Amino acid sequence: MSLLIKGGVVVTAEDGAVPTTSDVLIEGNRIAAIGTDLDAEGAEILDATGALVMPGLIDTHTHSWQFGIRGALVRGHGFLDYVKKFELYRHRFTPEDTYDAVRGCSLAQLDLGITGVLDFAHGANDTPAHVRAAFDAHRSTGQRTLFAVGSTSDVEEAADPERFEAARQERLDTVTELAQLVASETDPLVTVALGLLTPAPGREQRVLSEIDFGRSLGLQLTFHQNRPGEIALLAENDRLGPDLIVVHSNTANSDEVDMLVASRTALSATPESEVGAGWSPHIMRRALRRGIPVGIGIDTPSTDPVNLWQQIRVLMLLMKALDAEEARRLGRYPVDSTLERSTLEYEGALRVATRGGAYSLAGKDARLGILEPGALADVIVVRPDDPDIALADPAPYLVQYGSGSQVEAVVVDGVVRKRDFALVDVDAEELKRKNSAVRRRVVDGERNDS
Repeated sequence: MSLLIKGGVVVTAEDGAVPTTSDVLIEGNRIAAIGTDLDAEGAEILDATGALVMPGLIDTHTHSWQFGIRGALVRGHGFLDYVKKFELYRHRFTPEDTYDAVRGCSLAQLDLGITGVLDFAHGANDTPAHVRAAFDAHRSTGQRTLFAVGSTSDVEEAADPERFEAARQERLDTVTELAQLVASETDPLVTVALGLLTPAPGREQRVLSEIDFGRSLGLQLTFHQNRPGEIALLAENDRLGPDLIVVHSNTANSDEVDMLVASRTALSATPESEVGAGWSPHIMRRALRRGIPVGIGIDTPSTDPVNLWQQIRVLMLLMKALDAEEARRLGRYPVDSTLERSTLEYEGALRVATRGGAYSLAGKDARLGILEPGALADVIVVRPDDPDIALADPAPYLVQYGSGSQVEAVVVDGVVRKRDFALVDVDAEELKRKNSAVRRRVVDGERNDS
């Protein structure tokens, strides 16, 4: 099967790249060629004339099940308020609720041009049935997904350590089963990762053993890095590496940043949720300046919209603010672009949301998050509201003005998932009804489908 995305302005996000009007030819699930007037007789056509063509966005850290309680935790102040309500709501999810919530989140992201996600399943997965429901939901949507099965709740360990440990072992068994299923498939769109325990005091040996277990299965690994010293713990035990994605890492000190650099361990930053929780954004700046592989994520749909365009803008704004803060501290103000090096240029922000995410989603050698022959065909067409500025200088336009409402078409693995501003083969009203029903049942405590 061939697909020709015709006549769009191709955005490569390379520094200094000149926007060019080109065709993008897709054969199967790969980009076959990029050029002008490509011969593609018999190919399906997507007309991108006057639009921007770019790699799909990739979200490196979202808890998709929380789409079922979207917006319910916005009024919380800080992490403790979040945990309190989190515990209240997550127990109300049935496997069916989990399926509908995860499916709703995945399709909402596809609609916004987010072609790939690392879904950290850590709350509404009390049983293997919940985990399998989330996995099946992802397989139903066509979004490229790295499904990381994590522990249910840190709070439960303190309340009932034996039950928590039994659930942890059950989780590892479920991961093994799903990994074996994925391994039996050719080019699976949904793959499996291991969401590690947070390496809090008293858990060190279990976390190290989980890393070894995940690596024995060849899985990507990820964990919430919230407490000081956790990166050092893994480094001292030779457990960092390019198959590991640390999330947040706002407490990391300079030595730990060096450890991430040396090991090529990836960082997933979630700008809006981290600032909202009162955490320091300085790790993002240090990571970008040191060349650590950085991707960005939404984190919690219960507090933030599933909109990676918004996260790109927040990241860019934070880096500008921190650059200016350093300039003021050093007595160099107003900022002089001939003296101050910007941490993040517009092309760099797009790379974080595409190629940076690909590193986490599919490994350091992934042919993903880029537009070039041989790359996986995850591509979006953005129809700008203001073509004059968009086509003249695409990267700043996409970062400052880009939005899901401008995403005209979405292609994942060579398959058109959105066309003419509408998801393909998705009943939008039925999806809305199911998403609404889950939220009412869980947030209001209702246990019926009315």
